[in-house]
Amino acid sequence: MKAIPELMLTIVSLSSSDTITYLAFELRPNVIRAAFQAMEAYGLQAEQVLQSQLHPDWQSDDIRVFMLKLPALTM
Repeated sequence: MKAIPELMLTIVSLSSSDTITYLAFELRPNVIRAAFQAMEAYGLQAEQVLQSQLHPDWQSDDIRVFMLKLPALTM
């Protein structure tokens, strides 16, 4: 779990407000909690991709896919 904040920092560093990053997590409570805390800390917005939106080869009961974005900058 130590790598999660570093992963989020890397995603933010390589992203613009037009970038969409897809990230998959195994359903382990500590990992999901740490990931969402790091996403929030780095200003990332996350939306779960529904299983029905995934190709059948990528659907799994114990894996969730999230779409990450930076909020658009307002002037």
